[in-house]
Amino acid sequence: MNHYLGNRSRQFLLLTFFICAGLGTQYFGLMKRLSFSDEARLAQVEVPYMPPRAVLRVLSLGYPAFLSDLLFIRASLYFSEHLLSDRKFEWLELYLYAAQNLDPRNFWIYRYGALNLKLGEYVITYKNLMKSIALAEKGLDYFPNQWWLYEHIGWQYLFQMSDLQEFVRKPPSAAQLREWEEKGIQYYRIASELNPDEVDPGMLTRILTRRGRIQASINHVMSTYLGITNPVRRKELADQLRQLNVTQIAEELEALVRRWEKDMPYIDVRDYIQLDAQIQLSEHRSWRELVHDLRLGDE
Repeated sequence: MNHYLGNRSRQFLLLTFFICAGLGTQYFGLMKRLSFSDEARLAQVEVPYMPPRAVLRVLSLGYPAFLSDLLFIRASLYFSEHLLSDRKFEWLELYLYAAQNLDPRNFWIYRYGALNLKLGEYVITYKNLMKSIALAEKGLDYFPNQWWLYEHIGWQYLFQMSDLQEFVRKPPSAAQLREWEEKGIQYYRIASELNPDEVDPGMLTRILTRRGRIQASINHVMSTYLGITNPVRRKELADQLRQLNVTQIAEELEALVRRWEKDMPYIDVRDYIQLDAQIQLSEHRSWRELVHDLRLGDE
């Protein structure tokens, strides 16, 4: 009797083993087919659904920034997966805006999205480029002083937009090109004024000069020259003023910077301008003489 039960147990164990082995083979085969599937099968596996904003906030359990980070990580993984396969990022925008709605003050969502939303299946299209610009402009609502966003938008309008491959056969009108250029100039000017050490203001000066907008080019140099801390780049702007036949303005700006470096390098040069204008109208030839006279008065 015991021998009979032992045989039945062994038979049951063998049957269980073969069933599990068969199921395991089917499972790993399915996983292999899915991992090397074509675009149609990949589209069937990916479910493009994202709960509404209100639902996501409830699901965050009072920690929307945490859930936003998880969605942002998912967006990065999604982008990486498709970058190495079909280069179709249909749902990247969905993930990014879901993360942005939960935590709109995460700057890296705007920067990452603006850089990658414009990419497509080996060709940058007008539609994707406008998605990139739209997300960057949305970022300006929360980061109005972030120079990178202005530079990114300005660069797309100035250089990327007119070079799109889809405009080779049907070029945009001259009015459309002027509109893009004007937008690009405005955004790039703000970026260079916010951070002239990172954004080359000389490039915009050259663009304006080539367009024949000499006075606008001069005004741009004058508005950004004093905000630059890099002496090499400051000299480049002064040389551009000389090329524009306004040598006197270049010399006055250079003289102003030299006075600032000599008298009050510990304050912002733009604040020094106001003080320098007053000292030039007074009877003292320099700040050192004024300070000396004030000390004598105290005694």
